[in-house]
Amino acid sequence: MQKNDFIAALPSLAAFRDLSKPELFTPLPDDWCVFCCDVANSTRAIEQGRYKVVNMVGAACIMAAINASPMAEIAYVFGGDGATLAVPSAVASDVEQALARTKYFAETAFHLELRVGAVPVQELRRRGAEVRIAMLELSPGNRVALFAGGGVQLTDRLIKHDKTGRWLIAVESEWPELSGLSCRWEPLAARQGTMLCLLISATSSVMSERAEVYAGLLKDIESILAPHLEQARPVRADNMRFRWPPRGLSLELEATCGTHPRWTQRLQLYASSFFQLLAERYDKQIGAYNAPIYRHELRTNSDYRRYDDVLRMVIDVTPQQQLRIESVLKAAYSRAEIIYGTHSSRAAMMTCLLFSLETSRHLHFVDGTEGGFTYAARAMKAQAGQRHSIAVSTV
Repeated sequence: MQKNDFIAALPSLAAFRDLSKPELFTPLPDDWCVFCCDVANSTRAIEQGRYKVVNMVGAACIMAAINASPMAEIAYVFGGDGATLAVPSAVASDVEQALARTKYFAETAFHLELRVGAVPVQELRRRGAEVRIAMLELSPGNRVALFAGGGVQLTDRLIKHDKTGRWLIAVESEWPELSGLSCRWEPLAARQGTMLCLLISATSSVMSERAEVYAGLLKDIESILAPHLEQARPVRADNMRFRWPPRGLSLELEATCGTHPRWTQRLQLYASSFFQLLAERYDKQIGAYNAPIYRHELRTNSDYRRYDDVLRMVIDVTPQQQLRIESVLKAAYSRAEIIYGTHSSRAAMMTCLLFSLETSRHLHFVDGTEGGFTYAARAMKAQAGQRHSIAVSTV
């Protein structure tokens, strides 16, 4: 097996809850790299109402890396205001260049500072962290990665606190290849009351103990949502809306115009989205776009649950379910098992990666509106600070 086939050869988890089974995670090869990307001033941008832009930049990191490495399968997790990627050495320099150009895209198109860095897996292991991976299949041909072992969190810390530039990637003043990046659907209104964003990080450094904590929390959350688990999915047939022109079309134009004449790209996007509107309105197929089939696949391929050492979820819940879930999390926090952050909003939003409509290959990243994961992360960071203060005061 060639190293570039490593991800493709990994088996798929049977269910998302299997993230709590460490034996199903495989160590990444030593010569791979973990890339972390995040919008440095995301909170300020979100306070200005630019949460869709922040999500677009986070997804752009993934799209740029995929387009730069067509001969190798890479692994990735979307974080809302950024992304984590695991990349084989054979394409690491190509991905680094693509992400350096994505920094330029973020700064030029949206005046956002995108922090990008990379740490070799071997270096993470030398520092005592592990990087293990599993793949979750949303539908045939559409898989997302899950990371465990502490290596992703260590990478994030090293890059965010890098004062020497050892791990950071400098900007490159060229446009990245972002074809396939799209955001045309209307926000997904909560049908049960609230779109609840959850970020949960187990405090133990032992992988088996962390897994046990996550297993218990997932079981508790599922029991609260039962017996109608499907109603908690943020993407449903009754809240998917398409309008023309799409509100997000200007963002798609900024991302995909590249070196193309702006007017031709604008015309192409307006035309393709208009035909999409006709297909949606009359529930028909136009070209490769089959409206009823695509909507079904979109719901299946929505990435609303993620794991990269931190459990991330967007779920549609009733007020009673939200109170019960927050009660479970508070209890786990009081036992010093976790730190966590939540954020409630009236809707969720999608940012889409379109690889091939003909072969049903497309993924849809879900985040809460009005701050979503970025505000949940701020709440979790505050808890981490409180936990540290308590620990220091008891020494």
